Amino acid sequence: MAVTSRTSRRAGRAGFGLKGNSRFYNETVSDQGVAKQFRDDYATSYFTGVVKNESMKWIGSVLGKGKPVFCSIHVPAPHRPATPAPQYADDFADEKAPRTPNWNGPGTQDKHVSSTMMKAKMDADTFEYSDHVWRRRLRSLKSVDDLVAEVFALLKSTAQLERTVFVYR
Repeated sequence: MAVTSRTSRRAGRAGFGLKGNSRFYNETVSDQGVAKQFRDDYATSYFTGVVKNESMKWIGSVLGKGKPVFCSIHVPAPHRPATPAPQYADDFADEKAPRTPNWNGPGTQDKHVSSTMMKAKMDADTFEYSDHVWRRRLRSLKSVDDLVAEVFALLKSTAQLERTVFVYR
């Protein structure tokens, strides 16, 4: 589940989260327990951007009050469908999925379950699809880069950066 959790509702604090799973447009979120629908419009609805904007607004409202702050920010990128923001839709045009030693071999029991379903080596179409998915993942992560950069800049501009711990998962 992709969620921006600004802390627990039970503790009487704010909450903002995606209802459902891995949506980039046309999503419904729970904002303080109230359903809010977004549409298929990048400027107002691209989910990574929505999370960035809501997180920035909330962080800005609580900084400087002399109390510790916890903000956990989660987005669906780069998980499928890994829909990129329009400005990144053409990035990484020549990028190929990493060809590690076990990349194109039939699965065995010691590999991830998705690779154990492969019964034969991939054909040219599957190679291209793998590269296509890889490029979409990279493109969708560009918006995550934007989110992290803006949070970092806000914390730096408010002299909170040196008091902040970042955890990447």
